Amino acid sequence: MVNYPVELLNPIPCEGEIILFKQGTKLSGKVVVLDMLIPTISPEFVDAKGIIVEKGGILSHSAIFARELNISCIRLKDATKILRNRQKIILDLKKSIIYVEEVK
Repeated sequence: MVNYPVELLNPIPCEGEIILFKQGTKLSGKVVVLDMLIPTISPEFVDAKGIIVEKGGILSHSAIFARELNISCIRLKDATKILRNRQKIILDLKKSIIYVEEVK
């Protein structure tokens, strides 16, 4: 497993499978990775388990939306370049890092 430091935008414990966001993809129960969450695509995220964004802070749309849904939201620089579909992640709230399982 590899770990990456993250900024906690909505610190809710989270672990699960990653999916890189593509409009129309089923996101239910997945941890969704994207550049930044904007209001026009928010309805697609209602069943997501968590959100990982590259941009935004605690007052960003991503963070506010995650707080409303009571799901995890973190910021990881270059997340869309580092993370891949079907990788498993575990968020460590105490250390502000995510552990990422390598895909073989």
